[in-house]
Amino acid sequence: MKKQLMIIGITFVILIVGISGCTEQDSDENNNEGYLDSRFFGDWKHADAEYGANITFSSDGRYYTTALGWIGTWEVKNGEICITLPDYPGLSSCTDFTFSNNNKTLTRPLAGKDTIYHKIE
Repeated sequence: MKKQLMIIGITFVILIVGISGCTEQDSDENNNEGYLDSRFFGDWKHADAEYGANITFSSDGRYYTTALGWIGTWEVKNGEICITLPDYPGLSSCTDFTFSNNNKTLTRPLAGKDTIYHKIE
């Protein structure tokens, strides 16, 4: 009888462990496919007033910068922000990013230094 209870108990534990592993799904952040991170949505102003460029990350994946009128697309892929500029393919790139100040400040390393943008409310 004890042997049967032990077998039933071990079978039950294996079943529970197996079932719990089946419920885990990949989150967008760990997925190799690109996704649109809602923290980016909206208009952003470059922190350097002299440069003065605004950028827009639309919720439909469009990207626009006022500095040079560049139009393209954006997505987050493999933990980086990827901007594709069809008219300037040599400038399309993926970079790291960080948010701070309650997601109102965006920092990206560009050209060897941190480039900072503030969300326009």
